[in-house]
Amino acid sequence: MSTYSIDQFSKITGLNKILLRTWENRYGFIVPSRTETNLRLYDDNMIVKALNTKILIDNNFKISHIAKMTINQIMSMVNALKNENVVNQHDLLISKTIESGLNFDKKLFEKTYENGIDRFGIVEFYEKVLIQSLNKIGILWLTNFIAPSQEHFLVELIKTKIAKQIEEQKSITKTDNWVLFLPENEFHEIGLLVSHLILKLNGYNVIYLGANLPFSSLKHVVEKVDVDKLLFFAVSNPIISNIDYTIEYLKNLKPEAQRFLITSKDRAKGKELNKNANVIYDIQEFIKLIA
Repeated sequence: MSTYSIDQFSKITGLNKILLRTWENRYGFIVPSRTETNLRLYDDNMIVKALNTKILIDNNFKISHIAKMTINQIMSMVNALKNENVVNQHDLLISKTIESGLNFDKKLFEKTYENGIDRFGIVEFYEKVLIQSLNKIGILWLTNFIAPSQEHFLVELIKTKIAKQIEEQKSITKTDNWVLFLPENEFHEIGLLVSHLILKLNGYNVIYLGANLPFSSLKHVVEKVDVDKLLFFAVSNPIISNIDYTIEYLKNLKPEAQRFLITSKDRAKGKELNKNANVIYDIQEFIKLIA
């Protein structure tokens, strides 16, 4: 089982460190083990317990009452909450998504995903739940405090679900051809899949090339088919550092095609990207652009 420092534990659960120490000292609640140098270490079960506890507290339950309960009792109480009355419904779904990843629980993930789509639709669920869940897990994964297998498990389940929704969208009503890809050595594909789904929902034809695409393969596609718009994501640091070259390459490859880059403002900071590409910083911007 993975272990977490109080700093990582606080970031993934959203519970500040002072509060965690207070619960530990006053109620004997979520008591971590200690290293030889007296540093706190939390585990996966404590993550799940803390996430569910936060849901209950947000919904007016008292910590003095919760602290007397077992983890199973806490989870049962959370499950008994009526969804329409839950405060911070996004947080509830984030909690369940993270729990499913930590425990390799496919059934819990599928139930959470279906509930989220039904309640919020794919765009809001993606933006407010899936991305937030992956960001929280990513904090730990990137610092080696979570097994990569857990992150990969969750990512592959999400990709499978979105791919199924894409396959179910058959109608094409617009003539523009969009080519979607991730540059070579870029593997963060979920956002690209969501973009594919949004384009299909809006009636566009999509040529989907996926992740880690060499420029030579992209050149081959552009030579074979009419391309109106090129869309790619820049997520990882190596791709961001090389982004100017990528945009220039696309400009020379197909000058008449519009170029669209989706990235984050933080990652693009200091770069002048708008000269040769339409830069998009969130999914809502993208929806407005294609609507």
